[in-house]
Amino acid sequence: MGDRPPGRRLRVRADVRIARAPGQGRPTSVPARARWCGPAGRGAAAARGPRLSVTHRERRVTGIRQVLCFGLTLAQIVLLLHVIFSWVPRPPDPLMPFVLGIRRLVEPAAAPVRKVLPPLRLGGVGLDLSILVLFFGIILIRSVVC
Repeated sequence: MGDRPPGRRLRVRADVRIARAPGQGRPTSVPARARWCGPAGRGAAAARGPRLSVTHRERRVTGIRQVLCFGLTLAQIVLLLHVIFSWVPRPPDPLMPFVLGIRRLVEPAAAPVRKVLPPLRLGGVGLDLSILVLFFGIILIRSVVC
C-alpha cells in the first residue's frame, strides 16, 4: 500500500481539469492534489490533520543532492570542453588560459584511468578512452544520485 500510515485513506480531490495546450488540440492533464484524511473527532490534533511538512533532515539531504547533481553536471560540461579543445591543435591566444585551466581540472581525474586503460593507437592517431570512461562514470553516478 505504499508509504501510507495505517488507518488512513488517501483522498484525491476532484478538481482535476483538462487544459488545452496553446495552438494544439490535444489536452494536457493537470495533476490532482492529494492529502491524507485523518480520523475525525479526536480533538485539535485531528482538526489540524497529520503532519505533512518536510523535516529538517530531508531538506538537508535534498540540498546536498542538488549540489551534488550540479557538480556532476558541471564536471560533464568540463569534460566536453576538454574533448572539444583537444581537437583544436593550437587554440587562439585569448582562449589559452581557459584551455589550460580545463586541462588542469581534467588531468588529475583522467590520469588514474589512463594508467589502467592506456590510449589506443590507431595508425598515427591516439584515442584516449579515459575521458570516455570518466564521462560514462559521471552519467552512472548521476542516474543513481539525481
